[in-house]
Amino acid sequence: MICSNYHVSLVWRCITKQIDISRTVNELVAELRHQHPDRQVQVTIQPGLVAYGDTNLLRVALENLLSNAWKFTCHTPQAIIEVGRPVKTVR
Repeated sequence: MICSNYHVSLVWRCITKQIDISRTVNELVAELRHQHPDRQVQVTIQPGLVAYGDTNLLRVALENLLSNAWKFTCHTPQAIIEVGRPVKTVR
């Protein structure tokens, strides 16, 4: 049991890396702007967003989310897409 947990831990470390989400989103938005130069979309990206995981899987997930947001705002004259963490309010 301990041996198998150790092997899972090793595999997890191999595929798990720190990903700069802010930078990845900026890259993906640049690609969308290039593909759709006629669209005027205001995009706000919180700086310093990071996540840990598989680089390729996270990029695909972000690409799908941004593509959906881009597609679903196509009929909005002043479309706004925001990427960031929610702000916690203290009561």
